[in-house]
Amino acid sequence: MATWRKLAIGALKIAGVTGIAVSLRRNARDPLRLLALLGLSWLPPCMEQAGKPG
Repeated sequence: MATWRKLAIGALKIAGVTGIAVSLRRNARDPLRLLALLGLSWLPPCMEQAGKPG
């Protein structure tokens, strides 16, 4: 589990996210956000209108 958390933190840092704790909580509620950040998934149209993940 620590490996996945470190992967998520590293991906957020590479993406330039400054609020890591806030972003981790947001991604815990909606894992599709992190997958989209990694380029492994797409965001549904309703989420694209709300803004980019992270």
